[in-house]
Amino acid sequence: MAIRLHRIVSSKKVPKGYFVVYVGENQKRFVIPFGYSHPTGGLSIPCNKDIFLEVTSLLN
Repeated sequence: MAIRLHRIVSSKKVPKGYFVVYVGENQKRFVIPFGYSHPTGGLSIPCNKDIFLEVTSLLN
């Protein structure tokens, strides 16, 4: 499963089950799906572990 970035253009409201990430110098806004269903109480992001590790390794 890949990470799907849902961009909200016309609305500043964030749907339930999503959070907002601002990216880059121009602060492009993306809305990311998530859940609180993990048994340890942590944040659960629906994506493949290898893709997540690749993406987060690129962050400064």
